Amino acid sequence: MASMLQQLDLSGYPDVPYVTAQREAILGMQQQLEDIQNIILAELPVNRQRAWTSLHVFQTLIQQKNGQLMRLYPTQLYNLWRHAMIRSSVVKPSQEDFADFPGEDSVAAFVHAMSVKFHDLFQRLESRLADLRARYPDYQKYMRYQIVTGGMPSKSVPFDDFPGDDSLEPFVRELFAEMIPRKPV
Repeated sequence: MASMLQQLDLSGYPDVPYVTAQREAILGMQQQLEDIQNIILAELPVNRQRAWTSLHVFQTLIQQKNGQLMRLYPTQLYNLWRHAMIRSSVVKPSQEDFADFPGEDSVAAFVHAMSVKFHDLFQRLESRLADLRARYPDYQKYMRYQIVTGGMPSKSVPFDDFPGDDSLEPFVRELFAEMIPRKPV
């Protein structure tokens, strides 16, 4: 099925070569994200929990990048790069909506980093989770563990996070900052 962006008539834009090139770049970026997701999904029959956690981390990174862009660029709500990243569409984009964000805020740079670094990032997270499972037989009783692995913690989970240096929250925050550098608004 062709996306709305693929079907968009570009003939009425002031700079047709520019919007055409940007559309191709955006569609290429979407394909990169789809390729990463397909690699993750291919693992479902082999290791369902690992694939589920990996997919959850992948989608969380995309949502966090989207949130960061919305905070940093509140006047660019219809940016096609951001919308394509989260798989939504813009009905009548302006020519300005075809431009990627500048510098390290670039969606193209984020997706490239995901394609290069995601596997390593997830391996480090998975190693940390395995270590916590080995040292805390009751690891399922920790809300942060359940959240990071894509679970839905109930209100009856007795513990929020692991104590001290074992805390997942700062570990995950630092890990994610490698993909999405933190910036003040």
